[in-house]
Amino acid sequence: MWATLLEIRSLQQEIGVRMDPIGRSIYLTALAKSAFGAMCGVVPDRQRQLVQLGKDVWDERDPSPDALNENIELNAALTVCAVARNNGGLSWARDLWRWAGEQEFEIDALPYCAYASVLETCQQHQEVDDMIQAAAMSGELWIQDVTLGALINAAAENKDWQRANVLWRRWTHEYGVLPDLIAYNIMSKALMVCGRVLDALGRRIWDGVCEVELNGNFKSVIDRAQLLLINCHSSPSQQNRRRLREALQSGSRVARQAKRAASEWKKIRNAAQLLEGSNIESVRFRDVLVEWKAKHLSDMKDWENHAGGSQYLGEAAAL
Repeated sequence: MWATLLEIRSLQQEIGVRMDPIGRSIYLTALAKSAFGAMCGVVPDRQRQLVQLGKDVWDERDPSPDALNENIELNAALTVCAVARNNGGLSWARDLWRWAGEQEFEIDALPYCAYASVLETCQQHQEVDDMIQAAAMSGELWIQDVTLGALINAAAENKDWQRANVLWRRWTHEYGVLPDLIAYNIMSKALMVCGRVLDALGRRIWDGVCEVELNGNFKSVIDRAQLLLINCHSSPSQQNRRRLREALQSGSRVARQAKRAASEWKKIRNAAQLLEGSNIESVRFRDVLVEWKAKHLSDMKDWENHAGGSQYLGEAAAL
């Protein structure tokens, strides 16, 4: 997709055709998405090119015909800045936000969420907190579960579980935001990638989710199963074994049906079978670290290759 986009852009420039607002929004959105490789990680070489490619398209723009298109274009450009995750992206985002504030159209919720995400990604925490506090006091509509999920995802990408905790507590307790399933899943991800397995399995996370809803979402099913797999490997108590079996049984249907999830689910089930044997000490940590984020993105990829039953998560894992 990345190469195709660059070819389209080159052809468009060669024949001198200008993009209309809709085409520009589609191109910027596709540009941000195509920076990710086949396994969902951002490709560094593409990431470095994002801001300049995005600015080249933006600088050719004519005013959009209405506020809706202005907001869609602004949101798409800010999304490019968030994926760029660098000083160039932050600088362009500030320029875009300054420009938007000088226009006559009213900025809606999506660009607010996107801009806050850029700031959070670039660890401008005080600016994010001030922005959110002012919006919450004014009752602005973008203080919602979608924005909470976006900000916690940025904290997850930065491997900052403490910041994720602060955001979660502030939004749910102080601002009264009710997280949706996606937000719960992202919070669990933020803790998991930092190796906070027990926290990610804690009551504050999955106990706040309806089981029926959870078991209908393949991402939630797989992430929880991976966490329970590690927990059971660390402390193979009867309770931990039962929790893992129940999760595998209840999530099996959606995990098998989702095309993107089937191979991950097979790995998890195969690893779980290893824990059913009598010689669990021979099962090593690398044998149960199988979900893609956990295996390739999390801090756990650098952990010692623990033996099964060695309680490397601590005594609390046996609870």
